[in-house]
This record gives sequence, C-alpha cells and structure tokens, in this order.
Amino acid sequence: FSIADFSRAIELKPENASFHSRRGRVYHELKNYECALVDYNKAIELDPNQSSAIYNIACIYALQNEPIDACSWLSRAIALNPDFKKLAKEDEDFCLIQDLPEYKLIVLQG
Repeated sequence: FSIADFSRAIELKPENASFHSRRGRVYHELKNYECALVDYNKAIELDPNQSSAIYNIACIYALQNEPIDACSWLSRAIALNPDFKKLAKEDEDFCLIQDLPEYKLIVLQG
C-alpha cells in the first residue's frame, strides 16, 4: 500500500490508529522520519497501546543516533509487547546504539 492509499483510508476513518501507524511505516521506509513520527504519534494518541508505533518511534530515534529517546521508547514498546526485545536485538535500525550500556540493559535484561 502507498501513502496515498493510507491517506484515503485515514480520510474515511481518521480515528483508526492502525491506518496512521501503517502510513507512518511507509514514511519510515522512505526515510521521511518527520512524517513518520507525526503518524506514529497520532496512532498512539488514538490508541496508547499501539505497540508497533511505539517500537517504530524507538527505531527512528536510534537511526538518528538519539539513544536516550530510542531507549525510552523501546522500553515502552517492550512493556506492551515483550517480543520486541528479541526483534530489537536483530533490528539493524539499532546498530548505532547497540553498544551503549542503556540499550544493552533493555535488550539483555531478564
């Protein structure tokens, strides 16, 4: 699906958090992080348990080498869905911060 597809879906159902999150993912893949963050944050506003949007915000901050924000968002995502811990260990988006103690504490604990 394209940005235009999700934009049309959002016009029809603006309260659908999943549509915002999925459009954010398309922006994310296109490296348009500013627009992705807007959509992810809107998804979380509509559904605070939107764990994939929270995880993807962590990824963006990691890609931008903002480890404090990345780790904060990653912790939130893992609290909602522990499967993100394993995913984060393998996700290349975290390569810039993977050697930092804060990141290791999150993905290696318990």
